Order: sequence, then C-alpha cells, then structure tokens
Amino acid sequence: MPSARYLYLAPKREIDLLNCGDTSMSTFATVSEVAMEPSWRGEDVGRTYSFFVTAEEVDRDRFVAACAEAQASGLENTRVFTPAMLDWASIFHPAFFAAMSRHHPRHFRGLRLCVPTSPNLRVVDPSYWLQSMLFLAGVTLSAALIQNRFSPGTLASKLDRLWQAGAVAEGRGMETLNALKLRDRVLDFAQRLDRPEEVLFDLKDCFSEALSAMARSIPVEAEELREVRLSSEMRDRFGFRSDLSAAIGPKMQCMIVYGSSVNSPTFADYDVIVVTPDRNDALRSLRRLAPAYRGVELNISVFEPEEFWNYQTISGDNLSHHGLCICGEAIVPKKSEADLLARNYSFGFIRLRQILGMCATANSAGVGDDGRLSLYGYFAKIPLNVARGILGAKGISVTKEELLGWASSSLSYSPTGVGSGIATDMAVAAWATHRTMAHFNDRYCICTRAE
Repeated sequence: MPSARYLYLAPKREIDLLNCGDTSMSTFATVSEVAMEPSWRGEDVGRTYSFFVTAEEVDRDRFVAACAEAQASGLENTRVFTPAMLDWASIFHPAFFAAMSRHHPRHFRGLRLCVPTSPNLRVVDPSYWLQSMLFLAGVTLSAALIQNRFSPGTLASKLDRLWQAGAVAEGRGMETLNALKLRDRVLDFAQRLDRPEEVLFDLKDCFSEALSAMARSIPVEAEELREVRLSSEMRDRFGFRSDLSAAIGPKMQCMIVYGSSVNSPTFADYDVIVVTPDRNDALRSLRRLAPAYRGVELNISVFEPEEFWNYQTISGDNLSHHGLCICGEAIVPKKSEADLLARNYSFGFIRLRQILGMCATANSAGVGDDGRLSLYGYFAKIPLNVARGILGAKGISVTKEELLGWASSSLSYSPTGVGSGIATDMAVAAWATHRTMAHFNDRYCICTRAE
C-alpha cells in the first residue's frame, strides 16, 4: 500500500468497519492505523496514529461518545473525525485529505473555495497549510520566554513542527525553505534541550526565517499604523506603556495593543506587540519577568521590523483595523476580506486537529506542573477565537461578552466545559470548533460542496 507522501505515513491497517461486522465500534465507518516515519526523536519506528471516521454526521453527545469509544479501542493516538470535519481538509489541508481518502473515497467528498481570494494566493496547496502551521507554532515563542511559560513538551512540539516543515519542503522541492536546512537545525536543537531558554531564542530565529521564506509570495498592500491620541480612560487602562518602553529601551519602534483589552470592558490579559530592531536584546530584558499591570498579565510578543511584517502577512487579521498603536508607528500589511476568511478557516482546521490530539492524550498526560491545565483552558476557547477571527475578517468587531453569548445561544457551548473531565471537554471543544466553522460557512458561503 503506497505511503501518503505529504504525511510521510506508512499505513499499517485500513479497516472498513461497516463491512467487517465489528459491532463494538459500529459508530465508525473506517479506521486507518498509520505509522509516521522516524523523526528527530531518535525512534527506530515512527509514532503510530489511529484515525477514526464516523459513518455519518453526529451531534455533540454522539461525537463525545465516539471519542470515548475510540479511546477504549486500545489503538494508539486516536483521532476522531466526522465526514464534514474531513471535508475542511480538502481545502485547508489537501495532502492530509488525499491521504485519508485514497482508499475509502465514498466517505470523503470534499469542498471548493467560493470566496475570491487573490489570484496568486494558492490556498488549496500544502504550502498554504504550512504557512498557517508555522505561524501558529511560532507566534507564541515570545510569551514562552517572557512568561516563563514552557515545558519539555512545549519545546518538543516546536521541534515537531519544524521537522514536519523541513520534511514537506524536501519532499516538494520548496527551494527557499529547503535552504534553511530545517531538519538539520532541529537535530541540533534536540542536542541542547537541557538549555531550554537558549533553544527558545534559537527557535525564534528559526521560525522567523522559515516564515520569511513562506511570506514572500503572499499578496498584501502596505499601510501605516500611527500612534493614537488616547482618552484619559485609555491612558489609565494602558498605564504600563511607560515602564514597558523603559524596559525595552530607546530603540523600540512601536507598541501595539489588541484583543479584549481594546474592545471589551473586562479582559483577562493584555495582548501587546512590541517592534524593536533588536528583538533578542528586548527578550533578554523581559525574560522570566511575567509582567503584569494592576494584577492583569501582559501577554507580550516581540518582533524585529521585517519579522513583524512577515508574521502579520500570514496572520488572520489586519492589525490596522483592530489594533491600537499606543507608542511609535509601524508599516503593516493589509489583506483582502476573502484572503482573511481563507486564513481564518485554515487556522480553524489546524486548531481542530490539535484539539482532537489533546482529546486523545488528556486522560494519560495529566495536568500537573507542565502547565497542561492552562493549555487545556486555552484550547477550550478556540471556538470563540475562530468566531472572532472570521467576524473580524468581515469587519465585525465583537467583545468577549458577545462571543460568549453567541457560543451559548448558537452552540450551547461554554469554554468552561461540561465538567465531565478534560478528555470530554476537549471533545466538546473540537465539535464546537467544527460547528463554528460550519455556522459561518452557512452565513458567508466560504466553501461549498465540490462537484
């Protein structure tokens, strides 16, 4: 049986449960048990994953039950998809869709993109998925250093993403990305994991270089983001800016705030972007400080100017539309509405797969000192974040309270979970993420059934 080139999978078993009379797993149409190629981890044999696909679409309770049933199967690293969940992959993860549908095409129909994205933006291509994956993995590195929020699992997951990017680049002849020799660099990082902060600084460089290589072909316009005159209320709200500017030094180019602290009366943290010519010098000044203002955490991302441009080029928003420049100025990329919608759906599918993975490991991994409990809490909010991104692409700004109200009324979902355990909460979050994408697809016709 041929391997799925993009995923570097070696299929071990393909089981058609509809035809084999296995009543213990009658929920599922197919199970594909696959083995990855060995990675930087030094395995003789790559990790095994088991992909379960339900026979039909299911509601939330049946999806949760299906995830529990898959976990009880005894197969390794189980991931449960409904047919409609996999349909998203036909656009936003096409090689994965091809690998999954190759032997059971009757269960996989696929979609086509309806929104008029920029002509040279290749959405239905593995390179587009790769852009999104590297963005989501790299954008959190500043916070890992500043908030001292990392664990061995954090570092391993970043190395996994870079290794995967290097493998895809090599397999598809992506010259600019291949020139970075990502897999060689991952092997070097893996030898230095006993010095995690040092590796995090180097990872920041590596992700920036990879995103620079990926961002060059993305069509954007440039616009200027200037410092705004703050009201007395907003000067008080963002009263940390003087101390933060002093900590970073006179070279700082700009400071931008965004998220709930800008558009909501209540917020759990401040989201702050700092642009400075010497990013690593700023990070060394801020590392492990876990800064807060009036008891509210500052979630700070630090970029150099070109790095900032590249990250914003791949982001799912136009920072000039929802960010507030409270110090300095910057040139930022502007994307079309259609391009933003596509990117947010790409992010949504990547997050959906990540939540499914967390659902599979929740019971066995524990929630102790490695910060997993906080991570599960973050991923429980993904349906709201996906909704915010899609609405933002349409030019609609919503508060945290409005999002919570929408999720409750439209999905009967709350990010606090259903209280039946982390594995169940993650299964519900996965289902809600998919339903969020489906809800806005019904409203805005982003994708439709392929002919």
